[in-house]
Amino acid sequence: MKLSTVVLLVFSLLLTTGVKASGYKCNNGFVTVGDRKATVLLRCGEPFFAEVVSGADEIKVEEWTYMPRHYKGFLRVLRFSGGRLVDISVGEKLD
Repeated sequence: MKLSTVVLLVFSLLLTTGVKASGYKCNNGFVTVGDRKATVLLRCGEPFFAEVVSGADEIKVEEWTYMPRHYKGFLRVLRFSGGRLVDISVGEKLD
């Protein structure tokens, strides 16, 4: 098997297994892990989908999902804990 084929295969597997990112380029800027929810909202706007994944007696954890900036791109899932951005992951690809 050629090296380029192996590299392409590994890269495609990474993209489909929830790759982590340290930053995300939005409509009005760039957000990184550690940013507050208000900063993300100002730079990225309202998410396509938002849900609370834990809360009540625990620190509130939310996930905000953003649509890709380009046709047939990948969703971005931003996870907040205690009002701070703690994780950015690449979600499913839209066809």
